[in-house]
Amino acid sequence: PITAAAIAASLTGAETSIAALAAELGLAVPAAVLTGMIPELARIIGEQEPAPELTGAAAQRRLTLAVRALLRASTAGDRPLVLFLDDLQWADLASLELLEALLQEQLPRLLLIGAYRSNEVDRGHPLTAMLQAVAATCTTHAVELGPLARGDVLRLIADALHMEREIVAPLARQIYDKAEGNPFFTIRLLLALHEDGLLAWDQEARRYHWDEGAVGAVAAADNVVAFMGERLGRLPAASRRVLELAACIGHRFELGTLAQIGEQAIAAVVAALWPALEQGVIVALDEGYRYLLRTWPEGEGDAAEVAASVATVGFRFLHDRVQQAAYDGIAEDQRPRLHLQIGRLLRASSSDDESEDTVEAVSHLNLGRGLIDDADERRELARLNAAIGKRARAAAAHQAAATAFAIGVELLGEGAFAEEPQLAFTLHLGAAEA
Repeated sequence: PITAAAIAASLTGAETSIAALAAELGLAVPAAVLTGMIPELARIIGEQEPAPELTGAAAQRRLTLAVRALLRASTAGDRPLVLFLDDLQWADLASLELLEALLQEQLPRLLLIGAYRSNEVDRGHPLTAMLQAVAATCTTHAVELGPLARGDVLRLIADALHMEREIVAPLARQIYDKAEGNPFFTIRLLLALHEDGLLAWDQEARRYHWDEGAVGAVAAADNVVAFMGERLGRLPAASRRVLELAACIGHRFELGTLAQIGEQAIAAVVAALWPALEQGVIVALDEGYRYLLRTWPEGEGDAAEVAASVATVGFRFLHDRVQQAAYDGIAEDQRPRLHLQIGRLLRASSSDDESEDTVEAVSHLNLGRGLIDDADERRELARLNAAIGKRARAAAAHQAAATAFAIGVELLGEGAFAEEPQLAFTLHLGAAEA
């Protein structure tokens, strides 16, 4: 529900806080409530006996007490804790209810920063009610980040080009009229003008030059996704294909996974990704990507060794709008097949039903379930959905639980009670309770 794994990481090496957490949990709820939700926590407080299964309000109350204990331990002594939660407009009701309950604690050393798109949150949105309830009991500060003003865009471009504002004012005006003050759009448009040669450095004059007529003739896309889609369309076909596969995987992806899904050698994936990396539409997550700068070995043995060493190099899309633009490039009838392929690959690499890898695998498999014909595979996916439904129910994520149970029921189909009576009962009961 929240980035509890990050909180758990903050406890590593802090013996006092760990002791405080153990004490808090000992007095409140079974520690297994947390370790079931955050497997990383078991490395800090040790493996725990399974917690009794609860449903409904009892499960919600127990989860709130457990996470509240985790927050208290994380802020014990003089340890401050800052949590940043992005895209709250997509948070489910259970997560928002938990967040509201946690903030009633008013921990003095906790700072929570939440961000959401106000244009996607109306009066009837659950987030609106949560914010109103929190504002009544906690100290809150609302900061509305609207579009950049004309003056802001002028200063941004003048600083970026290291030129006087009076000189860049015409360019800033044209960019503002096209991007309408959207910060991401503004920066990407400025970069696009440079990439297209419409904004060029004049070595002799020691300044940038541009053709106002040519800049004015640049078509402004209706939105950021359309603009990024047009820019991605200029990449080589191999690069576009790899980015589409990456967008199916998610906001973050690894070279090895991408190579397996695309049925390509890692060297080919590296070559295809490189133009996107150079244009800044994807960002490397670790320094390992620097190895990719080296000339790829010609010997098969050396090449295989290098490929193995960079398989876990990770990347992320620069922005969720970039990922959306790449995903939109995939024909709709092809998406289920790709998700099924990704899900099977992730599932094959994870044997633990409780791991996050399995949860991610199931989310992909569910999107491609219509293409699964094998009865055993459908039964196994139904079983995994039952397990995920139970886990979601224990975390008071009722909507997620209902979805998982319903998909499991669908996968078993008619005759389920005759063929798989126990699993069918679990799924139908879970769906009814959710």
